[in-house]
Amino acid sequence: MMMEMQRRVFWSVYALDRNVSISLGRPCSISDADFDVPLPRCHSDEDLETICFSATPLEDQPRNPRDLSTFLHTVELRQIQSRIQRTLYPVKMVNAIDTVLLEQERYSLRLALDDWIARAPRYSKPTQATFQSPDWFQIAYSHGLLLLYRPSPACPIISLESLQICADSAISLISSYSSLYAKNKITYTWIALQSLFMASVTMLYTLWVSPEIRKSTRKVVVQSNVRSCLALFDAMEDHWPLAQKFYSIIDRLGQAAVGLFDPNNDAPSPLPSDLNNAAHFHQIDAEYMEWFGTRHASQLQMPSLGACPAGVDDMNAAIETVLSDPDLAATSFNQTDLLPDWGDWFRVGFDMTIPLMTNAFSGRPV
Repeated sequence: MMMEMQRRVFWSVYALDRNVSISLGRPCSISDADFDVPLPRCHSDEDLETICFSATPLEDQPRNPRDLSTFLHTVELRQIQSRIQRTLYPVKMVNAIDTVLLEQERYSLRLALDDWIARAPRYSKPTQATFQSPDWFQIAYSHGLLLLYRPSPACPIISLESLQICADSAISLISSYSSLYAKNKITYTWIALQSLFMASVTMLYTLWVSPEIRKSTRKVVVQSNVRSCLALFDAMEDHWPLAQKFYSIIDRLGQAAVGLFDPNNDAPSPLPSDLNNAAHFHQIDAEYMEWFGTRHASQLQMPSLGACPAGVDDMNAAIETVLSDPDLAATSFNQTDLLPDWGDWFRVGFDMTIPLMTNAFSGRPV
């Protein structure tokens, strides 16, 4: 009995450490390779007492809300997230990234997440616990996909496919939180606030970055998603005053995203040609990475449009030319040449250069 309790305590601390460390963008306290503590058994307290103090073995029983099935499933998710952090968010990039191996590991992690959500516990008896609801498991799954596919130190530039996954996952996370709120089952933790804000920013960034994503959605859908985010931040304000600032930020960014569509219909408005090129995509990616605390991975200097070699019409070819030319690669680039004044939308001293929640809990005005 004592050994089983010790295992439960250890894995509880492990799960808490992973959750907090990843949310804060900080290294985990202990590496997965540095311990070999077995997982606790999937029994309720009552069943565990029966096993420990009775010679009669306990027959297999269906899952119930009082056993450890949800806890063990959550620990498995934290282990997957730990792999994601170790692979894509290292503290220091010491070697050149092997993109083939990186994509293989990302594919393996995606399979692990898909398998995890497919095996999420379902209980025959009703449960009132939020963390045992299908919505909670969907939130955790969507959050894992955002960690896996958003720009990161190991993979600062993401593909259109990854961008679409980020958009879908962000909307799914927001919808699941809205469902919990409608059922009065939402838990107002600061990690919930952080994950909701991350999803909101991600959703709006993907709309700004990708003409393809804008074409595949409708203005009324964007407006509905933004309203859902704002309603949730408004509800969280009583518990976390910081939610008011997040409300203002998403309100401004949401208006900018809606402004990308024609005011008379759902069609995306035509943008200036320079906003549709790869340089613009790269610079928005850099802003995205900076927002989520991966600024050190986005230091690649890009030339302004006027610095591109004469006679090169295709911007992708121009970028390749620039990166292969040391003189051109050294050309400074002012992000405001192509981007709107994001600093105005994030005004009132919100620091975009460090991870979100580190700023939120640093004691400085936000």
